[in-house]
Amino acid sequence: AVWLGEDDLKALPARARARRLAYLPQGTSLAYALTVREVVLLGRAPFVPTFGAPGRADHEAAARALARVGLAELAERSVQTLSGGEFQRVMLARMLAGEARVLVLDEPTAALDVDAEAEVFGRVRALAAGRTVVLISHRFANVRMADRIVVLARSGVVEAGSHAQLMARDGVYAGMFRRQASGY
Repeated sequence: AVWLGEDDLKALPARARARRLAYLPQGTSLAYALTVREVVLLGRAPFVPTFGAPGRADHEAAARALARVGLAELAERSVQTLSGGEFQRVMLARMLAGEARVLVLDEPTAALDVDAEAEVFGRVRALAAGRTVVLISHRFANVRMADRIVVLARSGVVEAGSHAQLMARDGVYAGMFRRQASGY
């Protein structure tokens, strides 16, 4: 079971769950030539009535989210014309527009170059204020800035703590971190 505060996520209605938790899957793509603004407005779906159109508050939330990720000037561009890093920032803006308190990012920089990856993670850290961010990553360099790191295996939780605590324990995390840092 996964709990969010006092609530079992499985028991929450879909709209209620979407208002509290936003998810950015690995390798997101879009089949349609939507504008950046239209994609970000999709983050407001839990607040828009069924068969309704986004209202003023939705457009304002989308504009704030685009400004926070530094893409306000690209609002009318097709997402199909964006670089990988710009596209990931649009997807972050979509999450922010929904105003969820919990953001789950699954390998959000998997297909990005080093510069774009640094840009995305720099923004994630700044945007996390007041929110819980769950980052799933196989790259230890991406998680060392986290307040709490949980190392999982098929058997469950292997270790948990801050980067410094886990390195000091010299366990699984430290060994894997050193191996990745050395290029092996």
